[in-house]
Amino acid sequence: MKKITRYSITDIAKTLGVTRQTVYYWIKKGWISHQRDYRNYPVFTGDDLRRIVKWKHALRKKETSVKKYQKRKPAADTPPAAAHWIWEEIQKTLRKS
Repeated sequence: MKKITRYSITDIAKTLGVTRQTVYYWIKKGWISHQRDYRNYPVFTGDDLRRIVKWKHALRKKETSVKKYQKRKPAADTPPAAAHWIWEEIQKTLRKS
C-alpha cells in the first residue's frame, strides 16, 4: 500500500513563502481545502499543495493585472469594485484550469 505524503501548515507556508497565519486565514475564508489528522490539525496532500500553488500563482497574475487596471480606470473607481473584479478574474482562471 502506497503511503500518502501529508504536509503541515508550516510546510505549505514555507513552500508558498507566506506565514502560517496567512495559511490559517485562507483556510478560515474557505479559499483552500484541507483534511485533519488524528490530532485535528490541518494537513494537506500533494494534490492539495498543487492546487494551492496554482491558485496562488493565478492570484499573483491577477494582482499584476489589477495594477494595470487601476492605472486605466478613473479615480472614482472604488477599492471594493476592484476587489470584486479581482475575485471574478480569479474564478474565471480557476474554471479554465
